[in-house]
Amino acid sequence: MLDQLQADLKDSQLARDKVRTQVLKSLKASLQNEQIEVGGELSGEQQLVVLQRELKKRTEAVDMYQSAGRTEQAEAELAEIEVLKDYLPEQLSDQELIDIIQSAIDEVNATSMEDMGRVMGLVSPQVTGKADKAEVAIMIKDLLRA
Repeated sequence: MLDQLQADLKDSQLARDKVRTQVLKSLKASLQNEQIEVGGELSGEQQLVVLQRELKKRTEAVDMYQSAGRTEQAEAELAEIEVLKDYLPEQLSDQELIDIIQSAIDEVNATSMEDMGRVMGLVSPQVTGKADKAEVAIMIKDLLRA
């Protein structure tokens, strides 16, 4: 991802796309900081975790700005989110998520909310970067309650 980011960063600088350039610099710095923290190259999953963390920061900022009536800042954050989404893998549909979760529930013979951790442990690696973990947790709870 770092090589792709570097190429995209160069292109955005040449195109004088300030928003894209700023977001890509920020993402590149976050990835490099994570590499230093880990002490080596990041796996694809680790890169997705960093990307999702950056996305979550901006999503929370949008909510904060909107609740404060600061629409210009919220719109700026939304523009940054769109740039970050270009680097996420294709997101799973609700039906695909339900299928993955149901398969995990069947695999561990989950029958109650006490089994949520085991189900989440099986589901998480399959959906990393492809779905919001908070939404996945809500779906698991709903399916376990049914």
